[in-house]
Order: sequence, then C-alpha cells, then structure tokens
Amino acid sequence: SRPIWRRDGRTVVFLRVAYGVGVSQRAVGAPVAQRALDASAPPADLKGPWQDRTVAEFVFGPDERFAALRMSGSQGDRDILVWEVGTDSLRPFAAEPGVQERSPAVSPDGRWLLYASDRSGRDEVYAEVFPGGGGRVQLSAEGGREPVWSRDGSRIFYRALDGWMVSARLTPALAVTGRDRLFDASPYLANQFLAVYDVGPDGRFLMIRRETQPARTDVVIIRNWVADALRRLDGGR
Repeated sequence: SRPIWRRDGRTVVFLRVAYGVGVSQRAVGAPVAQRALDASAPPADLKGPWQDRTVAEFVFGPDERFAALRMSGSQGDRDILVWEVGTDSLRPFAAEPGVQERSPAVSPDGRWLLYASDRSGRDEVYAEVFPGGGGRVQLSAEGGREPVWSRDGSRIFYRALDGWMVSARLTPALAVTGRDRLFDASPYLANQFLAVYDVGPDGRFLMIRRETQPARTDVVIIRNWVADALRRLDGGR
C-alpha cells in the first residue's frame, strides 16, 4: 500500500498491510518495506523503531537522512513523527492531542514539511521547518486537504473543501503571494487522510477518475439449459 520512490529511482518503499473483514486492517511483519523495481530480490523490511505500531504514511526527505511518518496517537488521533534514518527513536513533529494531522510531504529542498491538520476546527494546510519543526505557516485559506509540492518548490497544490484544486504561489520564506482555483476536482477520487493524486514536472495532474457509468447488469436467459447441457456432454464422449 501507498508506494513512494527512493531517490535512486530504482527502489520503491511501501507499507505492508493485509486487509481483514470490513474496514479492519493490520500490518504483516514490519510495516515498512522496500523492493527493487526490477524485482531482482524479494521485498525487504525497512528497519526502524516502529515496533508493533502501524505506519499509515511514510515519506523520505530528498537526502533520505530523515523521514516523516503518520501513526495513530494514544487518543485515536493521527500524529506526524520524524525518524532520523539509522536511529532507534521517533520524534513528535505535529502531534497535538485530539488533533488529526495527516498527509506529510517534504519540500524538494528538504527545508519544509507540508501537512493537513484540523487544529482550527476544520482541515487546513500548514508547513513547518523540517526536520526540527517550528515556524508554522498556514498556506490554505477556507480549508484544504491533500497538499502536494510543485517539483521546483515554488508553489503547492491542495484540494479545497468544496472539491476545487487550488495552487498557492510561495516566496522562499513560504509567504503566500496568491492562490489560483485551477479546476473542479470533484469528479476525481479524494481522500481526507492522504493525497491520492500527483503533479508532474510539467504541471500535469495524475488523478483517479470516479466511475460515472453504472455497472452493467445484463440478464441472459437460457431456455432448456439442462437438455442443452446433456446434449453437449453426450457429444463430447
């Protein structure tokens, strides 16, 4: 589930998840694994201080010295933590009690971490200094989810609560110089917990279109099917 590229462009990191009855799910083995794109070796666990906790999102910084993770908190909320690769500890980054923090995304230069939070009473998009935290800036207006960086870091994209895709232009210090409503994204799959779209280097969006045509329910009537089946069986002997 939820694959991401490593910086070598040849390795994919993903979450090990087995789906059970209904909406329940549990991690199988280590929750984070990786595998070479050419499948030259079996998947290998990515060793880290997850212990028995389930990782719901995992993203590396550009130099892969640090990673941001989303896990469930002790009160049923969702927290973002930072892992320094190679160490045995996780440090809270955005982990306010009773607050849902999701969709971590590290800036292309590795200086900022985007995420969505409902700390104001509704979902908004924020950024803080990465990996240390602090310097929090709210980048969305009137609600936002599923933040994604442009490849050059000069803007972010997010889905407004009314379903429109928004682009926010940024200064290097992450001051918002303008917001553009791009298009109505409601025909495309949305997710309040993580971004389910991406934006290419040329600015094109890769999205999942919702099914708009009803499923076919054709009814086929076969008369005298028993006699027909017997005739076919008889002819095959």
